[in-house]
Amino acid sequence: MSSEFSSTAEGFAVGGGAAARAGVKAEVKTGLDTTGALSFMLDPDHHRMAVLPSLVENSPLSILELIGAGAPFIASTAGGIPEAILALRRRPAVSILRLPDGGKKACGPFRLGGLVLPRPSLSVEANERHWREYHSALAEQSTQATAGDVRMEEGVVHAGDARDLAGSAGSSVPVDPVRVCAVVATTEVGPALRGTLRSLFAQEFPIEDCVVVPAISPAPHPLEAIGPEAYGELTSHNWRWLEPSVPPSVLAAARNLGAAAVNCSHVLFVDGGSFLEPQAVGALARAVERSPDRHNAVATPLVHFYGGELPGEGSLRNTLGDQSRRLHVYLGAAIGLGAFRNVYGGPVTLVAQRVLLAQGGFSEHLHPGYDHWEFLARTSLAGVPLEVVPQMLVWARPQNGVYRSRRDDPHVQYAIQPYLARLPVEQHAGLISASSLAGVLELRPDVHSAAPA
Repeated sequence: MSSEFSSTAEGFAVGGGAAARAGVKAEVKTGLDTTGALSFMLDPDHHRMAVLPSLVENSPLSILELIGAGAPFIASTAGGIPEAILALRRRPAVSILRLPDGGKKACGPFRLGGLVLPRPSLSVEANERHWREYHSALAEQSTQATAGDVRMEEGVVHAGDARDLAGSAGSSVPVDPVRVCAVVATTEVGPALRGTLRSLFAQEFPIEDCVVVPAISPAPHPLEAIGPEAYGELTSHNWRWLEPSVPPSVLAAARNLGAAAVNCSHVLFVDGGSFLEPQAVGALARAVERSPDRHNAVATPLVHFYGGELPGEGSLRNTLGDQSRRLHVYLGAAIGLGAFRNVYGGPVTLVAQRVLLAQGGFSEHLHPGYDHWEFLARTSLAGVPLEVVPQMLVWARPQNGVYRSRRDDPHVQYAIQPYLARLPVEQHAGLISASSLAGVLELRPDVHSAAPA
C-alpha cells in the first residue's frame, strides 16, 4: 500500500551557502521495499532527492544504500555515519550529497565536499534482489555447511552449496595461484585461542605458513597459552609462536609484526578467538583470484558473533541461540564504496602483501576495532579492490564489547584522516566539528598526519 501527498518545502543551498527557497514536490512513499524505493529514486524520467528526516531513516545502512545507488539525498546531523553526514554541532546544519550539475541529470559522479564518489559499477536494484534472495536462502538452511551461496555473476543469481565458491570446479586455475600465510594476533589464550588454531588446522585450502603473535604483556609461554596438544600440532605444521623481546601492546602492532615474519602473496589476518569454517580460506582466496586486480586485492567474509566457548561441530554451532548468532557486516568508512558488493571487513581479512607494504600496515594507536576500519578505509581510498564473500564463514568473539559497540571519540576522528588528506585545507573545518575535535586534531595543512592525543 502506498500513500502520497504534494506540498511546498524549503531547500538549502548546497556547499554551506545561505538557505534558499525552492518549490519542490514532496512525496511520501509507504509500502515500498528497498528495491522498489531505489527504483523509484533512480527513475531516469524524474530528478528525485531522498530526504532522511529521522534517526531510523537516517541510519548508516540507509545512507550507504543511497551512496551505493548514486542517489542524491539530504539528511540531518542527528544520526548517520560521520564520513557522510557533517557533525556541525554549533549550529543547525544539513549535509547534501548531490550531482555536480545541481541534480539536472540522473547519473554521473557525486561530490562530498571536494571528493568525487564514483558511479556505481553494478545494477543496484539487481544486487539488492540478490542479497535478499541470499538471506532468504540462508534462513532456510539447517546447517552452516550447506548455507545458501547466492552471488552475482553477469546479472544472474546462482544458488548453491557454500563450498562452491571455495572449490569451484569449473573455474580455471591461475598460473600464479594465491599463496596464503596466516597471522593470528591475539589477546586471547586458552580455549578461545585453541579454537582459532583448530579451525586453521582444518582448512581445506593450504596455508603455507602461520605465526601466532600474542598482544599480551608479559607474553605467555605457548604451552601455557594453548596447551601441549595444540602446541604440538602447531609445530608439526612448522607454524610458529612469535616471542618478541618487547611484546606488542595492541592487536594492530601484533599484526604488523606477524606480517613482517611471513612471505606469501596474501596474508590472512585472524584475531584470536575467531573461528573459521573449513571452507573459509578457500572462499577468500577464490574471491581474490577472481578480482579485477588480484595482486592488490583484499577479501573479507560475513561474520557471526558468538558468546562463551564455541562448539567444535558445525551442527552444534548452528544450535546456538539467536543472541549468539547475530550477523555483523563491517561497513566502516564508506566513501567511494559499492554498498552492495564491497563492504569493509572485520576480524578475519585476506590482504595482498603488496597492499600491506604500500599502506604501511595497521595503525597502532587506534582502539581495537577501529584499526581494521581505518586500514580498510585507507586501502579503499587508494583504489584497492575490496571483495566480500557473501557467506557467513567466520564466527567472531566480541572482546569487551569491541565489535558490539564503538565509541565515537577520539578514534572515529582519527579514522577520517584519510579523507582530510584528500580535501583542500579550507574544507577541513566543514568536515569535522571544532567542538568535538578540539585538542585531538589541529586544523593545519598537515592535519592528516596528526594523531589523537
